[in-house]
Amino acid sequence: FNNYSIRYWSLADTTPEETSTDDEITYHNSIKNILPAKIQIKEGEDHRNPFLKVTDIDFTNKIQVPLPICKIEFVDFKGKVFKKKKDRAVIDLGASDTFSPNVVEIYLGPPNFDINKIMWEWRCINLLFMIASVDVIVKGTAHSIDLFYNTISKGVSPVLNMIDSTKCSIIYKLYRDDGIISNRISFYENSDYLEVLATTPISLRIDNRLTEIRPAYFYDLHDISLHNKELASEWEEYFLISSEKIRKMGLHGRGLIIPRQ
Repeated sequence: FNNYSIRYWSLADTTPEETSTDDEITYHNSIKNILPAKIQIKEGEDHRNPFLKVTDIDFTNKIQVPLPICKIEFVDFKGKVFKKKKDRAVIDLGASDTFSPNVVEIYLGPPNFDINKIMWEWRCINLLFMIASVDVIVKGTAHSIDLFYNTISKGVSPVLNMIDSTKCSIIYKLYRDDGIISNRISFYENSDYLEVLATTPISLRIDNRLTEIRPAYFYDLHDISLHNKELASEWEEYFLISSEKIRKMGLHGRGLIIPRQ
């Protein structure tokens, strides 16, 4: 078995809760009025739940990006071999021809989640989703985007794939981080993930001219207002309320320039 350190990050926290395991680990969303969400570690015939607070997955609210569950970092694949089952989704770690991934980020969306439709309607926010690591929610935009910038500058882009199932859509991102030296699984409080991405300061580069620096949602709502002013106004009110909360966390150290035709 491989030994993994298991971490749970609260939003904008600098020190996660931590435990370790060399056995089976599973994430369970809540069962209404019966059981809360939990991260469960199976050790032999026993089970333990190391973290008191675990963010649930709630698809009842409006969702414009998938919600992050965890990031898995590994240095090798040695371990227990599980028999493939029909109801299990398998993540293909050989999905890239250009690099050997050692990081998998896993996100969930509602069943039949149309990621292409969302990416077209919310272009800035979803570009940030694609190019920022999940650590944006605890370490801010600068750290998480720098990782991918360094990778892309070498001609290697992260791989983004989706598996659709009856209960949810599983979106996973594969990439390589040469700074990884141990096996680790990180879980995240994700309730404000959309707001963290949406409030990232950006400037659009149009015909070699830069627009003023505004939150990413500002430019997306401008596009939406061209054909649905009521929807844009509704979302503007939502983001204005959440912006102050994210600002106080100090997550966004600097902005991003996005080319736009």
